[in-house]
Amino acid sequence: MSIIRLRDVCVLLVACATALTPAVIHAQDDLSYGQDASMADAHGPGVRAELSGFFNNLAVQGSYPFRLAWHEPGRAVLGAGVLAGLVMLDPAIHDATHADASSGLGSWGESMAQIGGGTYTLPLIAAFGVAGMLGSPRESDTAILLAESAASTGLWTSALKEVSRRTRPRETAEGDGDWTGPGAAFAEDPVGTHALQSFPSGHSSGTWAVATVLAHQYPSHHVVPVLAYGGAAAMSYSRMVVNAHWFSDVVVGALIGYGCARQTIGAREARETASGGNSHPLRVYLDMGNGYHGVGLSYGL
Repeated sequence: MSIIRLRDVCVLLVACATALTPAVIHAQDDLSYGQDASMADAHGPGVRAELSGFFNNLAVQGSYPFRLAWHEPGRAVLGAGVLAGLVMLDPAIHDATHADASSGLGSWGESMAQIGGGTYTLPLIAAFGVAGMLGSPRESDTAILLAESAASTGLWTSALKEVSRRTRPRETAEGDGDWTGPGAAFAEDPVGTHALQSFPSGHSSGTWAVATVLAHQYPSHHVVPVLAYGGAAAMSYSRMVVNAHWFSDVVVGALIGYGCARQTIGAREARETASGGNSHPLRVYLDMGNGYHGVGLSYGL
């Protein structure tokens, strides 16, 4: 694991911790000075519920292809056929986008790649988490949705990269990229790990997951959805321009990001409906009373 990846993992952990803070603090609406210590017993269920929901989401997402193949084999076959068609189109689309890079879009694509990396996107989760801690329930929910969607999307994207080990366009002279599979790690002269991580695109899956959450949370006047999905599409295209991914890589990455985010959103809404629509908003406020003053926390039950 490279230093950049280790840094991104650390940022993700901090972002997730910030986003899940409202689930950690589980107190009464009116916290008073000298509150009974037994209230600490209520601090745990929120975190346990979030973690349980997250791992349940992973189970649902991971089993989806198998459930689809079992219950709707026609759709599964159609999906496999579409994917095969996209792979067949990869060489032609690669030639077109490579020409775009030569025309001056290459530097733009490199800039987009930097913006879409974890160094820039993961702090966004922490920013929403901080806003939620300061009294904004919607931002608190947005932070949790972003953290869970980003985590599940990253997990499935990384797993598929390891299983497929497809060669990146810039690392091969082949027209459509080799699918070396996990056995490539045991080859006598193995190719660099980064060169075999083309399928699917992590930049594409990550930005589409973020875009899906933001579009869902801020649908007013369609401005945010248009900007969010437009930015995600631009990011996906930029990955082809810089010769880092094939067309099928970015399409599948976008589907993974969108699918994981939509499933996470749906599961969270179902849990909130089952619990009476409770989103547990955390608020920070100044508290003054007879002989004391300080900062108070309010956690809606």
